[in-house]
Amino acid sequence: MAVLICFGISAYAQELRFGLKGGWNSSAISSFYAGVFFESWPCRHFGVSPEIVYSRQGVVSGYLSSVPFYSISTYSVTEGRLDYLNIPILLKIYPIKWFSIDLGPQIGFLIASDTETKSNDTSDGPNFSIFDLSLAMGLTINLGNHVLIQGRYNMGLTNIFEKDTSADSASPGGFGSQTNQVAQLGVGYRF
Repeated sequence: MAVLICFGISAYAQELRFGLKGGWNSSAISSFYAGVFFESWPCRHFGVSPEIVYSRQGVVSGYLSSVPFYSISTYSVTEGRLDYLNIPILLKIYPIKWFSIDLGPQIGFLIASDTETKSNDTSDGPNFSIFDLSLAMGLTINLGNHVLIQGRYNMGLTNIFEKDTSADSASPGGFGSQTNQVAQLGVGYRF
């Protein structure tokens, strides 16, 4: 409701700025992210920030399956790097001028994967879904008008595997369902 009221208030001048950002990712592997962001402030306490971010994230998944009373077991472990183009659209809430609470959806597109599967199973490794949906939530500290520090957690809402292979007869244990869970810490510069 307050956001809708802000859009109707003309006393506060709307400002549009863009910037660059980058930093460190922590998921199954530690890596990096980099991108651009845009910010608009329809009123003093609320802003909107769409972004385009390249993010290198990791995956570790697998299964172990054994047959009772026999010494037969199968295993498969996949480790690797997944590269995404993420598009978060964040609502920024400013309780004070130099600090914001950021929250919104993030749509991700898998653009590359480099994985290694170790297995004694004859089935193929997992296929990754090209689409990822997450909930992005974090904090931004503004150091003046140009420099910012951000901390964010992206909680995956969709399975990163193309399908749940646990029901696949060729994969006794299956890879199951796994979501992206990524913590980020970075810096940005507004122009």
